Amino acid sequence: MTESIASALAAPFEVDNVRWRIGGGPYWSDNRPTCMLLAYIDARDVMERLDRIVGAFSWQTKMEACPNGILCSLGIRIYTNKEESESAWIWKTDGAQYTTIEAFKGGCSEALRRAAVHHGIGRYLYALGDIDGFGYVRGVKQRRVGVPKTKDDNGEWWYFPPDTLIDQAKHILVGGNE
Repeated sequence: MTESIASALAAPFEVDNVRWRIGGGPYWSDNRPTCMLLAYIDARDVMERLDRIVGAFSWQTKMEACPNGILCSLGIRIYTNKEESESAWIWKTDGAQYTTIEAFKGGCSEALRRAAVHHGIGRYLYALGDIDGFGYVRGVKQRRVGVPKTKDDNGEWWYFPPDTLIDQAKHILVGGNE
């Protein structure tokens, strides 16, 4: 794969295209539930990036159903001469479990995102968890619709509003260091 294509595939996404979900936990720290906030991109963002960088007819996927999930092989055609008369396919494969909602379709989307990381697409998002103190959100007792929750030993509900952490993440994604 040429350096320019590899760099273009690995370029950061617009901050508003990065999505967030609660991952791992919650676990308890200082008598409060804490969990990890994970950044990810949508499978459609992967497809749009591939269409824009290598062209709609220069990439393909092969999905294979397995007993517990999906394997996705993502192939990108790289032209090996200036005339674009000779090419080679570069294949990368990864898998994902079936998801709880739309099990097969969700598994395919997750497997595509994971295979894309092998080509550099969205790989930088994994580094966010390595930033000291980044990515963890503490539970609060204020009710928020649609926000993950857990019950403590006293029967009180704790919620995980990611708004503040998302603001922090956006700052880091655009080049800040705080």
